[in-house]
Amino acid sequence: MHAVVYREKTEPREGSQPIPIWLILASFSLLMWGGWYLGRFSADFAVDRYEGPNAYASSSALTTEKRITQIDPVLMGKRVYTNCAACH
Repeated sequence: MHAVVYREKTEPREGSQPIPIWLILASFSLLMWGGWYLGRFSADFAVDRYEGPNAYASSSALTTEKRITQIDPVLMGKRVYTNCAACH
């Protein structure tokens, strides 16, 4: 073979670059953190361990019950009609 042929390097191919080590480490770290987070805050994925939306409310807020009044639909319709009838 000629010396010129030996000196030439092969053409680089697209897509043959290795994955950067920092990307591998970042992905692995994120995956490990996600596993830790799920393990720590999942309550062992048990249905009976759900504390509900008022789990962190103060006890005084839980003791104060609001009365739910029944709304008369006819009365509500009259209010809406008298409000809108003036303009329309």
